[in-house]
Amino acid sequence: MKIGIIGSGNMGRTLGLLWQDKGHEVFFGSAKPHNIEYIQSLTTQPILSGSLVDAITFGDVLIFCLRDTLPSEAAPAQKWENKIIVDINGGVIPNEFQFEPVVQSYAELYQENVPGAKVVKAFNTLAQEIYYLPTETIRQYRIAGFFSGNDETAKVVVAELIDETGLVPIDCGQLGQSAKQLESLGDLVRLLMIGKNLGLTMGLSVNQLPVAKTTAFGVRQPTRYK
Repeated sequence: MKIGIIGSGNMGRTLGLLWQDKGHEVFFGSAKPHNIEYIQSLTTQPILSGSLVDAITFGDVLIFCLRDTLPSEAAPAQKWENKIIVDINGGVIPNEFQFEPVVQSYAELYQENVPGAKVVKAFNTLAQEIYYLPTETIRQYRIAGFFSGNDETAKVVVAELIDETGLVPIDCGQLGQSAKQLESLGDLVRLLMIGKNLGLTMGLSVNQLPVAKTTAFGVRQPTRYK
């Protein structure tokens, strides 16, 4: 794939180098030259880099790392047409981790801002330190890679990128169903990682337990939940 990293800070740098190592064409876009210099210092392979607009033009998949910037503020709306925007953003961590409820997710805001793009929410519930591990090590732990979006074709592409990191791709539905919940989940994970000292390599595992063959607790009774 041709992947544009829009804002080459910590997470953008980490994911971009990981996917470049997997054989993808990756272009790092940044307004901060020292970020690009640092990225190049981490690999013996030459990297592609330039402005944010250059990265947007280059990539078919755009990893959007600019929390405080709307897509249309980074480039004209037509530059985003038919691009897959992967929104990895979460809000700032407030004092004492007193997070406010998410009323509108970043992903929904971005989709409204550039309606010609295909926005997918992903990569917002783990710290970058997870990806320092070898992919096959990560895979053993069955860590959830949640994602959400309105375009099914775009979600197939993002699921492939998630799988390549060693995570288990889990489709959470459309943006209106789950993007806000994923951002709230990201807030909870940050509280547990940092506020409750569970560590930056904490991840949520997904495992299917066996069905009990017998039970002394009765059977599930009909409810209004389906």
